[in-house]
Amino acid sequence: MDPTTIYRIRKWEEVFENHRTSPLRKLRWVPVPNDLNGDGYTELVDHEQGAAHYGVWIATVCIASRCHPRGVLVRKHQEPHRPASIARIARLPNDVVTDAWNRFVSIGWLEPLDEAQFLALAAQEPCLEGKEGKGREHPPYSPPRGAVVAIYEAYPRKVGRGAALKAIERALFRIAKDPPDGQEPHVWLLLRTKKYAASKRAQKPAAGERDYRPHPATWYNQERYDDDEKEWGGAA
Repeated sequence: MDPTTIYRIRKWEEVFENHRTSPLRKLRWVPVPNDLNGDGYTELVDHEQGAAHYGVWIATVCIASRCHPRGVLVRKHQEPHRPASIARIARLPNDVVTDAWNRFVSIGWLEPLDEAQFLALAAQEPCLEGKEGKGREHPPYSPPRGAVVAIYEAYPRKVGRGAALKAIERALFRIAKDPPDGQEPHVWLLLRTKKYAASKRAQKPAAGERDYRPHPATWYNQERYDDDEKEWGGAA
């Protein structure tokens, strides 16, 4: 199983969504079919670990129902879920989850997505504000896989990675509302980050000197990427 591949639960919308779940912004429950006569189910449980693997399937469905887009097994920052992450979240044995996932792929319950398919699905899913799906809709912005991490890696100071990644996501959403010169938000922000990283202000201080460079979360939250480049002191 390729660790970089994103998997999707096959026929998610047909099988695990209904008229009550579709409008909801966040699911606290998920409908599960009660037909136990299908070929996939009988093939799954006809195994010495069949019952355990079915338990893994239910856990995988629950986790997928909280992903964005729903049904696509992807974590925050577009990083794919792996058996290890499912095992950790569901508190199940990693070896059992790994064996089960291989069987899900073989049976056809999990299907791989390429980047174009993932972005198309992300663009189709509306972002609903308010409880129980009530409120206005706005089109989401989903940067390509790895874009948020790439921007973080380009920033010259590596502090508070989790907070920084969240700040970058928020920055990309703000930029997407009014893209500079029509550029893709992640492309523009990466270029601005690299330009700042190459400036005098961004260089690592000498040993023993205090580091006055902003933490990455601060830099992105304060929209410092929009600063006049003269404030950065020119190229190093």
